[in-house]
Amino acid sequence: MKFALPLLSISMFLFDLSLFYPNTFSKEPPVFAGDTFLLGFSHYQWFFVPIVFLGLIRMAIHAQKHGPIQFNEEWVLRIRRGMTITIIFGVLYCIVEIANTFLLKPESESRYIITFIGRFILSFLISFFGFEAFATTFVLYNWLTILAGLLGTGTVLILQDMGDGGYSHCYIVWTMGIYMGLLELWIIWKTEDGLVNMGEYLPPIDPRLERRNYNGRFV
Repeated sequence: MKFALPLLSISMFLFDLSLFYPNTFSKEPPVFAGDTFLLGFSHYQWFFVPIVFLGLIRMAIHAQKHGPIQFNEEWVLRIRRGMTITIIFGVLYCIVEIANTFLLKPESESRYIITFIGRFILSFLISFFGFEAFATTFVLYNWLTILAGLLGTGTVLILQDMGDGGYSHCYIVWTMGIYMGLLELWIIWKTEDGLVNMGEYLPPIDPRLERRNYNGRFV
C-alpha cells in the first residue's frame, strides 16, 4: 500500500513561524529550566505581518485580472517554482541561524542584524509565493516524511546538547525547516503528483450555498 499524506507545505509553515520567534537578547532571567538566557520579541518584527499578508492582495489582483485560478500544469509549474525559491532561501536562512548560535554571542549586534535581514527577505518570499501555495495546493508527502522527521529529531537533540540552551526552542523550528524543506524539494520535483489540487481533498461544498439570493435565502 502506497503511503500518501496530503498536507499544506510544512516547511513554509515553519519558515513563517520562524519570522515571529524571539530575536533580541534580553537581560531578564530565563523562564525555562536549562535556558542560559532569554530572547525577547522585537517590535520591528511586527513589520513582517503586513508584508506576509501582501500575498492576499497579490492573489486578489491576479483573480481580478485572470479570473478564478485554474489548477492545471501551468499553475502547478508556477507554484513549484515559487516554492523552490522560497524553500531554498528558507533552508539557507535556517543553516545561517544555527551557525550563528555557535559563532556569535546571543547579545551580538551582528547576530541580530543578520537574523533581521534574513527574516525580512524570507517574509517577502512567503508573501510572494507562499499564499498561492497555501491557498491552492497540498504537498503529497510519502514515507520519506517519517525518515525526515526522525533525522530532524536526532539533529535537534544533538544541537540542544552541543549548543546554547537559550536557543533550545529555536533549534526545533530551524532544524525541522531544513529537513522538511529538502524533503519537499524532492517531492515536488522528483515524484509524480507531488503537488495536488487542494480542492480534491476538501469536503464538497453544499450546492445550496451557491444558490443564495441577496437576502441570504435559497433560490
